[in-house]
Amino acid sequence: MRASVQTSDVAPQLDSFIAENDGNIVDVDKAFAGQCVDLVDLWAQRLGAPLPLVRSAKDFAGMSIQGYTWIANTATNVPSPGDIVVWDERVGDENGHTAIFIEGDIRSFTSFDQNFPRPGTPCSRQFHHYTEGVQGWQRFTVSTASTGVLTTFKGTVSADGGAHVRTLPGTENAIVLQPGANPEVVDKGTLLTFDGWTRHGPAIPDAISGHGDDRWFRTTQGHWIASAMIVGNPPPGMDPVPDPNA
Repeated sequence: MRASVQTSDVAPQLDSFIAENDGNIVDVDKAFAGQCVDLVDLWAQRLGAPLPLVRSAKDFAGMSIQGYTWIANTATNVPSPGDIVVWDERVGDENGHTAIFIEGDIRSFTSFDQNFPRPGTPCSRQFHHYTEGVQGWQRFTVSTASTGVLTTFKGTVSADGGAHVRTLPGTENAIVLQPGANPEVVDKGTLLTFDGWTRHGPAIPDAISGHGDDRWFRTTQGHWIASAMIVGNPPPGMDPVPDPNA
């Protein structure tokens, strides 16, 4: 018999992710509204390890993805909280299905799903059996050979008006001009890579949720963007750097 599921470093992030998105329709790619892949894409961005583009949810099965380990479904293993579960055509017709594992045992489990059990269903907890087409799951890999923590993460600009890039954390600091039609902002939908984060108040309302957020993300060019304007989060274990304004 396998042991019960143990809480991992990812679990606290999963709790807040579910609280933020439960009952919502998530549409990351703005192509086919509210698909199951949109939800796991958003979760992957939260972990700082985006998933590749796929034609169907089932394509994640067996795929080698940077930042993840593929684990095939067997009778003697069980996912960990936050694992990205993948189904074949027995769920979701020819496209399969994918969702985020919450808890379970060897017989059944609960996951956080979208577009299930019916097309258009918002994000919600759903009950499943492994025998209903589960191929396995992609597990986020936290550690690296040197530090034990991923050293970069990615996020997408979520603010309708784009996001200002600044020389230092804080809206009081100078804007760094960008290429494009509006040089004062990075356009909505732009995917960015960050190598650090810090806290600097006051908190800014999040562009999606409206909740206050005092975090700032450092780009690989050494500039700063308010976390409130970004969909994405530092990976578990990445500690904040000192505020360079101090």
